Amino acid sequence: MFEHPNGDRTRTWTEYIPKTYNASTPAPLLIYFHGQFGNGHSTAQKLPFAKIASIPLITAYPQGIDDAEDSDCGTGWNVGVMGHDAETCNSAAFSQTCCYKTCRAQGLCSGDGKNANCGWSTCLDDSAFLMEVISTLGEELCIDLNSVHLAGGSNGGMFTHDAYAQHPNVFRSVNPVYGLPLKNHIDVPEKLVDTSIYHFHDRSDGVIPADGGFAGGWEYESADDVLATWAQLHGKSSSACTMGTMGIGQTEDSCCCG
Repeated sequence: MFEHPNGDRTRTWTEYIPKTYNASTPAPLLIYFHGQFGNGHSTAQKLPFAKIASIPLITAYPQGIDDAEDSDCGTGWNVGVMGHDAETCNSAAFSQTCCYKTCRAQGLCSGDGKNANCGWSTCLDDSAFLMEVISTLGEELCIDLNSVHLAGGSNGGMFTHDAYAQHPNVFRSVNPVYGLPLKNHIDVPEKLVDTSIYHFHDRSDGVIPADGGFAGGWEYESADDVLATWAQLHGKSSSACTMGTMGIGQTEDSCCCG
């Protein structure tokens, strides 16, 4: 586990360097963000990227922060402006909303429940933290900065949407896993035209539903609408097609046509 100062606190991440890494050959970098209440180190141990022996892939797993004032609200990520938008939730969310210290300091909330302004995670500058991880690893290791890949699950997947919108020139690909933007917060800048997206989502997910809409009191965009926006940017059809899948107990899945 490596630590690096970020403002007035120390931020940490776990990194994995494969045996096939060659210090004279630029290697691709994948950064994966865990979900709410998650842990970067345990995520690194669970995910299978280290088993891809044919690719000298360096992986990093940042650790989220729980700085909630009055309760344990989880180690999550700052998802940007959609994290405190009163139009994105209803009263059903109030049992889960939290006012983190960093959010109160910025005037984004005044308490938990109905006073949290639909917030549920920290307001630390996690986007700057992400850039710091990339910069530090780029100084320590031989990283191919044209092959930096971003992924995350659940709240970590939601964070990827904010991160690529803020830094559209940084990532070669993004991979949100069951993580979608909240309603009216799809943001796909034109500079992402050279970036690929691969979105994974369980069709039966009841926490962040693939079809969008309300769940747990929050309202989400649908995976189809997010991918359609990306498809249009890349000059592809925005309608969905089916594709064959193998080895996961399913015969077909959806993808963008063209």
